[in-house]
Amino acid sequence: MGLIQRVLDEAGLSTISLTLVKEITEQVKPSRALCVEHPFGHTFGDVGDTALQRQILLHCLTSAGKIAQPGTLLTLPYRWTKDDLRERQLQKKAHEGAA
Repeated sequence: MGLIQRVLDEAGLSTISLTLVKEITEQVKPSRALCVEHPFGHTFGDVGDTALQRQILLHCLTSAGKIAQPGTLLTLPYRWTKDDLRERQLQKKAHEGAA
């Protein structure tokens, strides 16, 4: 995604990536990126949490126009608090302890 993003930016289109794993995104080096510490499959929040989904989307749209420094990667303040799914996924133990 980082390569496509840079090409679009060079053409004058403001782009932004939304990522779940900051360390991988740092290696890809997209022109602008936001990290949200949610589980895979829940980038914008839990199913039905339209208020949070809207907040994250608006944050992305606003940041795409405001971040001027290429290579900027910011971590959004939203945290997954429903359960420990994110930690289990990052440890590749997502199915352990699932109800």
